[in-house]
Amino acid sequence: MASLAALSTMMVPPHTALEPKNPIDQTVQRYLDNPTEVSDLNPQVFANFSDRVKQTFQNLKTQGVITVDGGDETARPVLVALQGIIEYALTSELGASIKEVHGIIHTPMPPTPLCTEGDASTELVDQAVANDPSRLLTVQARALIIQEYLQKGGQLYAAYPEGGREKRNEEQQRIYQGNLTQHPTALHNHPIPEGFDETLTGATYRFEDKSGRIYLFSLEMTQANNPQETTQNRAWFGSTDQPEIIERYRQIVQGVCQKCSPVIVLDTTKN
Repeated sequence: MASLAALSTMMVPPHTALEPKNPIDQTVQRYLDNPTEVSDLNPQVFANFSDRVKQTFQNLKTQGVITVDGGDETARPVLVALQGIIEYALTSELGASIKEVHGIIHTPMPPTPLCTEGDASTELVDQAVANDPSRLLTVQARALIIQEYLQKGGQLYAAYPEGGREKRNEEQQRIYQGNLTQHPTALHNHPIPEGFDETLTGATYRFEDKSGRIYLFSLEMTQANNPQETTQNRAWFGSTDQPEIIERYRQIVQGVCQKCSPVIVLDTTKN
């Protein structure tokens, strides 16, 4: 097993005329077209912005990396709903088209979905998010999706600056600790003594298909208790053969994983 630091020297193969198909493309599209199949994703609320989510996914598949400009009210429903659907697709395909998946949620405090039992108090999320059905949906749906991901054996690393856990209230800390206790082999607590650049706030999922090819989905966005009205939000999706994908992977490795205590170490089998 090699550390993620090996990525800094890993040779990236050149593009070929026929790129292998991402193992979760069809599953993500199926859930976008049939949102009732996704746990706790209210289809009536999702219908209000589902076309934007579908178009965003198409752009992301085609371009590999996209930027969504605008305020939190515009970007969060689209990107976080897509994140939840991708998380659900990863859960569904784990053990089928996907051999293994490792997620890293890199945020100022422990992950929001792991600090709630389904409710969304104003202490958990910003008041503006709590009052917006579209944004609130992403918080509520992902709380259940992440539980199913962990139960299926998906690995999840909670990476946050040291002291961030204490910024959650007592109830949220209790729920988070309960999740750590409930999923001892799947959920991993990784405080970062020196913290990390807040522009890296988001989540990253590294998944491997049956042939050993490695893929990445990564999102750059603030937590739900700290929405920003003027910001750029970005997403990455594709194989680590792609230069923009491996570059994002290196960013997370160097800016988050290597700073954790203990350091997050993953198998870096090259494509």
